[in-house]
Amino acid sequence: MYYKTYYNQKTEEGAFLTHNAADIQSFRYPHLANFKEFFCFDSQFGYWRFRSDNVNVLQEFAAQDITTWEFLMPSARLLHYCDMTGVPYSDTARDKAFNEVFSGFKNQKTVFPKYTCKTICLSELKIRNGFEYIETLYSGIANLPVHFLMLQNVSQFPFGSVLKGTDIVVSDGSAINFGQDMLHALYHLKEGIGGVENNNRYVEEVWAEVPALYAKQLVEGRLSRRKRLCPSPHVIRFLEYVFLRAYLGLAFVPENNNECAHPVFSIIEPSIKLMTYPLRNHSTYDKVRILANAVLEDNTAELIGCFDSEFGKGSFENIFSSWSLFDKYESALSCCSEEKLDEIMFNGETMLPSACSNEIIKNIWKIKETRNENITLLSSCK
Repeated sequence: MYYKTYYNQKTEEGAFLTHNAADIQSFRYPHLANFKEFFCFDSQFGYWRFRSDNVNVLQEFAAQDITTWEFLMPSARLLHYCDMTGVPYSDTARDKAFNEVFSGFKNQKTVFPKYTCKTICLSELKIRNGFEYIETLYSGIANLPVHFLMLQNVSQFPFGSVLKGTDIVVSDGSAINFGQDMLHALYHLKEGIGGVENNNRYVEEVWAEVPALYAKQLVEGRLSRRKRLCPSPHVIRFLEYVFLRAYLGLAFVPENNNECAHPVFSIIEPSIKLMTYPLRNHSTYDKVRILANAVLEDNTAELIGCFDSEFGKGSFENIFSSWSLFDKYESALSCCSEEKLDEIMFNGETMLPSACSNEIIKNIWKIKETRNENITLLSSCK
C-alpha cells in the first residue's frame, strides 16, 4: 500500500516534528517556520496573531492544514466521516484517500478552491435571541479579530478548521457552519496556546507536510497526531462536544437561515437529546448557559446534577463516559425503559436543522446489522 511506503519513507527522512505547548510562545507549526514572520505573539491572550494584509499569504498558510484537505478530497472526506461514526474501512480506501490528498496538495495552485477572506470580531455580530450568554462568556475577547478563509463552491464540511494557536479559520462558507467555526475560534482564543490552566502542556503534537502527516494518520490512527500525556480533563466526549459546539454556534446564525447541518450531526443528535432531556423545561437562555458552561468551560456540575436528578445518581457518568457513540443507548437502558428512551431520542425534533429522516437515524442506532450501510448512505447526501 502506497500510503504505508510513503509514511516509512518520510519517517526515515525525519520529516515529523513535534510541538509541546509547555513553551507557550513557541510557534505551533514547526514545519511552517517560514510563515512565522507573518505573525506576532500576543502575550496578553497567548496566541499568534496574523499581522499581514496579504490574503495570498493567508491562503498559502491555511492550505497547509491537514483537515482542510481531508474535507476537500471526496475519498478522504468519507474516511473522516467514517472515523467520526465508527465505520471501518479498507486499506484500498486508505490508499484512494491518500492518493487524492497527495495529488491535491501537490497541485494546490490549480486544485485549491476559490475563496474570500473576511476579518470578523464578536462585537460586530448579531446574537440570536436566547443565546446572549455566549456573548457574555467571550466579552473579554469581543474585539479580537478572527480571519476567515471562506471557500467557495465546495461540498459542505461537518465543521471548518480552526488553526489553533492562531486567529485563522478555514470554513466552507455556509452560514450554518460559520456559527460553530466562530465559536470554535473564540474557544481557542480564550484558552490560548497553553490551554485552560495550561493543561495543553500535557499534549504533544506531531507535524509534517500534509501528505506525510496524512500517511501517518492512516497508518497509526487519527490520535497519533495529537497525543495527550495525561487523562483528558474534558467530561463531555468529543462527538457530543462537536454537536453542542455547533448548537451553541447558532448564536451567530441568523434565525431565518434555512441551511441544514451536515448529516453527521443527525447521527450524533439522539445522544444529545438524551443528555439535554432534563433541561426540556428550562428557558433557552438557561439551557444555553448550562450547556456552554459544560462544553466551553468544563464546568459540568449543573448539567450532571440535572441529569442525575432525572435518571438517578451516577447515570450521567454511566452513559456518557463512553467514547463510543452507540454504546450510550445500551447504557441508558439501565435507567430508562426502551419505550421511554425511544420517545426521548427518536422523537423527530431537532436541535440543529436537518434533512435526514428520523426513521433512518433510529435504524442506525438500533439495528447494528445495517448501521454501517446506512451511515455510508447518509455520507453521500453532502
